[in-house]
Amino acid sequence: MKKITIYIVLALLCLNFSARSQNRESRSPLTIGDTMPDVTVQHVTNYHSKTLRLSDFRGRLVILDFWATWCGSCLKQFPHLDALASKLGKKVAIILVNCKKTRDDQASIDYTFSGIKRPQHLPVVALDTVIGNLFAYTTLPHYVWIAPDGRICAITDQFQVNEANISKILNGEQIRLPLKKD
Repeated sequence: MKKITIYIVLALLCLNFSARSQNRESRSPLTIGDTMPDVTVQHVTNYHSKTLRLSDFRGRLVILDFWATWCGSCLKQFPHLDALASKLGKKVAIILVNCKKTRDDQASIDYTFSGIKRPQHLPVVALDTVIGNLFAYTTLPHYVWIAPDGRICAITDQFQVNEANISKILNGEQIRLPLKKD
């Protein structure tokens, strides 16, 4: 009798694990036209709180900049992005997102920022395990544009992140930025 009970418990556990893993794998990445879910992230610096909710930026254009400490192109963009955020003020939020899957750790992030001028107007999310899992990408830098209504309106490389394109979106103009393909 004990043997049968153990087999039943093991079978139920296997079914549970299988169902959970299938559910995780079937979730497709977000893309243009999708609504960005309201997520909360931890490990935030250069912001009024150690946590950040994307809904705090509703009504503004949000640009998520996925970066890594080992990505020279990413680091080279920081001064440009910081200047854009300063110039455009409350209309735009550019958020630097370093994902844990980059294999960076807090020491490498701290070391990187000790060697470059730290952005003054950009919140920095370190070691993210939430936002990065919502998108499919393999190369960095990677930019996700979220319109003021919360819908993803572009996924681009660094060359599209400029004042002209941002202004067009803020003015409600129809704009088709080239989709970044990895």
